[in-house]
Amino acid sequence: MTRFLKRTLFMLVPATLMAFVLWVPASTSDLGLQNVTLSCTDGTLLDLELDAIALTALADAVVAINLYPAGDPPLACSLSQSSASSGSTVLRRLLALLTPGEAAAGGNPQHDYAVGGGQVQKGLCTINFALSAHVGDTDATSPPTSGGTFNLTEQQSCLMPSCAPTCCICGGGHLVAKPDCLHVEGDVAQLSATVTHSDGSFSSFSVGSQIYVEAQDDPDMIGWTGTALGTEPCDACPATMPLLHGNVSVHDADCPGCTGTPCIPTTPTTTTRPTTTTTTATTSTTTSTSPCLNATPACAGPMRTACTCGGDCTSQFCDLSGGSPGFCAPVCADSMPPCGCNADCSSGSCVSDRCQTVSPPGPCGCGGDCTSQNCQGGTCKKNCVPGPCMSNADCSSGSCVAGFCAPVLPGGSCGCGGDCTTQFCDNGTCGS
Repeated sequence: MTRFLKRTLFMLVPATLMAFVLWVPASTSDLGLQNVTLSCTDGTLLDLELDAIALTALADAVVAINLYPAGDPPLACSLSQSSASSGSTVLRRLLALLTPGEAAAGGNPQHDYAVGGGQVQKGLCTINFALSAHVGDTDATSPPTSGGTFNLTEQQSCLMPSCAPTCCICGGGHLVAKPDCLHVEGDVAQLSATVTHSDGSFSSFSVGSQIYVEAQDDPDMIGWTGTALGTEPCDACPATMPLLHGNVSVHDADCPGCTGTPCIPTTPTTTTRPTTTTTTATTSTTTSTSPCLNATPACAGPMRTACTCGGDCTSQFCDLSGGSPGFCAPVCADSMPPCGCNADCSSGSCVSDRCQTVSPPGPCGCGGDCTSQNCQGGTCKKNCVPGPCMSNADCSSGSCVAGFCAPVLPGGSCGCGGDCTTQFCDNGTCGS
């Protein structure tokens, strides 16, 4: 037996050395792996080794980033074939040859990543997104990223180009954020990012604040929120939305092709916060070293309760734009965020612990606060035909049909000529 082992060892060593000397890039295809480099305008330069399925998914995601520009400036990415293999790559390929049963798991053994772009529908508005985030392979719950970008752009949508921006259903806006934490499990990625630019409809995300993102691959989903959930990796647990167009590619280096478990956001049923390390889905808790300030979450309001984190506020939003401590601030109702009182909602309506939209002329801080999607000067306004509506109260014509304001006959109410079948509005009444 000893002689046999020695003979086998002497045969294996020369073969191993020959593999090192004569290795050529063409051998990559023998293992079903391709060397590619992902490069983006944010400075991303990531060398990857992927199988055909992962490479196709990543290529589709890169195409979507460029096809649906997001951010100001928009993120752009490309894929290129990598140069000759490094020594560590050769070692991994040699190991794959010696253990062919594990070759399928050998693709991209160094990096977890989430890359994608496309469009989603949020209320009546269409939003483009671009995501590029990557981290060294790790099982840590909330590992810091090694770079990337998360961008959003809301497309402006107005009743008529000539009346913009006062008659816009969707005002438009941009957000640029830099990921600082990324956790990938199977085909689900959770990340947090620091906002570096925001304008328009995303102005509620002040520069320096955090945005929390979840991306899912197959089915492709994306979601974001300003609300942190400390029990989740990277504090990220937003409600996700299906893509209208585009592609998301999430890759777990430890388990390519595996299915992850998306986080489902829950609504707290109590506001007690005992000083303990135990947490549940219905009780918000902290440790004695928590960075939060308040023992009991406080409502937003004119008194501006001090806070240092979202958990200090029943609105889950602590405005730190002026530094820390900040103050508990209201949130828009477009995604039905949690609330503990009416003051937590810029719509002024908190029902069953969720912010609700209101009809004109209710208060608003964004279009999503209004059933008409039209917020001007802090007040929900009615829409002219053919603006969106949920009831007749949303339309200056007084007629909402199948979700859109409809024109009325002479004698009916109007706010503009389009409200009338005759196209003639005279002092709020349709003329003949």
